[in-house]
Amino acid sequence: MRVTRTTTEKLAAALAYSPFMQNVTAALESKSNVALVLGVMDNCGSIREIFGLASCDGALQNIEQMLHERFRDCSVRIGDAFLILVLGNRAAKALEIAESIRATVELISPTLDERFLVTMHFGVTRASSRWTNVNGFREMLLSADEAILAGQTKVIANRVYEPIGILE
Repeated sequence: MRVTRTTTEKLAAALAYSPFMQNVTAALESKSNVALVLGVMDNCGSIREIFGLASCDGALQNIEQMLHERFRDCSVRIGDAFLILVLGNRAAKALEIAESIRATVELISPTLDERFLVTMHFGVTRASSRWTNVNGFREMLLSADEAILAGQTKVIANRVYEPIGILE
């Protein structure tokens, strides 16, 4: 999933009344520490083509279930991507949390065959103190996506990235 300004508008509209978005809005309005983790499953298209839709969807459902058990209404799945909201003192450890999720995905996801492990890329960003509404969510999402794009130019897959310049 590539995040653009248009995509963020659609995501914000789709999530508008969800518990996830209510948590985002409350956190940004209260100016608490907020971090957003954007996780995208690697090679989703290839997995669908080679192993079938059921294999890909099964892996995505496993990840979704694990994230829901761990983060409840602070996680949401959108296609082959996942958003995780990290609040309070844990926001400072968002990179470590993303790395933990990445490692867990490798453990809970079945190996499709020796050529394909289910892996993910993660972009992590923290909220700026001036982001106080849904526009702040959009900016966080774009920042996390930019971190993934910058990281993907360096390695093949399965990494956690933070933005080059975190906005404050």
